[in-house]
Amino acid sequence: MARRGAWLEYDSIGNIDGEGDEYHLEHIQRLLDAGLRDHLLLSHDRGWYDPALPGGGVPKPYTYLSDQFLPKLRAAGVDEVTIHQLTHVNPYRAFAR
Repeated sequence: MARRGAWLEYDSIGNIDGEGDEYHLEHIQRLLDAGLRDHLLLSHDRGWYDPALPGGGVPKPYTYLSDQFLPKLRAAGVDEVTIHQLTHVNPYRAFAR
């Protein structure tokens, strides 16, 4: 799909406080290895609340990607040029219509 121009997005990164990060790291690395970094988006479901909890529970901060996940990408060998592509260039290209 990406080779035909579609955006591929990994959502829910860090949704369960770090659980699943290995899954995302592995699959993102596969796309990067396949040369598809120009069509890859990263996202998370943060700030949500649980209506079943009093007051909606505790919102999760919007900083998981920058504070937790990007250091893991760097530790996995992803360079700064690619990090910039994923966090600045791609979102701009995908959403600046």
